[in-house]
Amino acid sequence: MTRKYRVGVLALALAAVLGVPSTAIATADETDGGGALANGCEHEVRPTVAAFDAAFFARDLDAFMDYYDEEGILISPSGPVITGKETIREARVGLFNRFDWTASFTEFAVVVEGCKTAAVVSDGHIEFASGFTSDFVNTLTLVRKHGRWLVLVDQSTRKV
Repeated sequence: MTRKYRVGVLALALAAVLGVPSTAIATADETDGGGALANGCEHEVRPTVAAFDAAFFARDLDAFMDYYDEEGILISPSGPVITGKETIREARVGLFNRFDWTASFTEFAVVVEGCKTAAVVSDGHIEFASGFTSDFVNTLTLVRKHGRWLVLVDQSTRKV
């Protein structure tokens, strides 16, 4: 991951934890003068995440992977850090081939920085037919490339 993305990821994560609204971190030339994002980038991020989640729920691996950046990183509480889009695909095949689970995500924070980087933090829940359940916080860090929002980091952390 390049240095500019690392800095953006750290800034967005800190802003999300502190509850800083997305308009508070927009630069002056990206606002309408009243502090609101003039270009509506936050309104572009939410449909992207909704489509990403829909592909996950539908177990449509090709559609799901279409939302990952080539340099994507997957961080799960139960496994190693996985880097690269194709490696993430390989890691997700097993889950997507199973039909004995349901999942849900409830978004609670969206932070957009300069229409270039965004973080979406959600409460997640997954339940398997075996009775195993897991509650976690999922943070997606997205970057805007070639007019599209792509997932750069997909990190889940168990709730305690």
